[in-house]
Amino acid sequence: MAVSLFVGNDNWIYVDGLVSKSLSGDTFENSATVTAQVKDLSGANIGSAVTLSYIAASNGDYEGTIPDTLAITAGVVYQVEVTADAGAGKKAVWTEKVPAQTRVFAQ
Repeated sequence: MAVSLFVGNDNWIYVDGLVSKSLSGDTFENSATVTAQVKDLSGANIGSAVTLSYIAASNGDYEGTIPDTLAITAGVVYQVEVTADAGAGKKAVWTEKVPAQTRVFAQ
């Protein structure tokens, strides 16, 4: 995944098609609690977790915004941890290393 956190910018985060899998089939999770937390590489939280909202009439899609005020530094790699909780036995956590950078004009 080629993504970055842009310093001083709102950063949109998206979960596409959150699904619970079972032997009886897949079920889209449209009422889960989904959050994103930026952390340093030692696991310490940077700022507060962001809640992702369910996108109405979608199949398990959620979105949120990591605020422009988040105290991150260009050139530093962070972790973004996304947690989805749809009830008992339906919790998942994803972690992605993401570099912070300053947005520049395309060349």
